[in-house]
Amino acid sequence: MITVTERAAAELEGLLGAQGAPSGQGVKLVPDQTGGVGVTISAPTTGDEVVPRGEVPLLIVDASLTQQLDGVVLDVEPAAGAGGERPPQFVLRRPDVAA
Repeated sequence: MITVTERAAAELEGLLGAQGAPSGQGVKLVPDQTGGVGVTISAPTTGDEVVPRGEVPLLIVDASLTQQLDGVVLDVEPAAGAGGERPPQFVLRRPDVAA
């Protein structure tokens, strides 16, 4: 199972609000064309891993990625630069690997 830090949860909630995500949808990690992980806003489907926040899905891991992302922590690196030149960025980390 993937773990979501409080910082990342707050950013995900903000992202869903800014995108006007309908109830029942969350930020979904999906495979991209390069073999990496992409992001979309979607409702969960059969086999997906769902990390809820209250009664609604916050983060959804596509069924095809659940094994690959098992044990991973989703965190967010704060904005960088005095004027926030680089917005916050989501990062996936294995807890046993130094940051």
